[in-house]
Amino acid sequence: MFNQQPRQRRNAAFLVGFLCIGTIVGLNNMPAASSGSSEKSAPPAVPVAKSKGADAKRAAELQAYRQKRVDYTTNPKVADAHVDKLARQTGGDFSQLSKEDQSFLNGMTSGHGYHLLHARAKRLNVLKPNLPDPAAARYSK
Repeated sequence: MFNQQPRQRRNAAFLVGFLCIGTIVGLNNMPAASSGSSEKSAPPAVPVAKSKGADAKRAAELQAYRQKRVDYTTNPKVADAHVDKLARQTGGDFSQLSKEDQSFLNGMTSGHGYHLLHARAKRLNVLKPNLPDPAAARYSK
């Protein structure tokens, strides 16, 4: 009980600090004063340019692709079957894939779609002859 006075000071300082911080946080979270109207105004509409010609065609192609694309995070078995199909179609040649399929494989493998397609074609025994092995090209330098 000898140090009761310093303990009381410490507790009082803690209480004052707590109240100050609580007041500051409370004031920051208060809603701003309104101008008398209780209705919220809608954000301004952003004008959308209408596509014509090639842009409209490309937008339609992208929309169709997005609807049929395979989501490898939620359907890994479907994505695996899709990779098998792509490997059989191309024989492991990444350059024969469409841009959408290339971006699908690269997105799924963090940029290593060529390696995946080559390895899958090799595993399925459909690898085209004279395709450079990605691993051999990597270590030959």
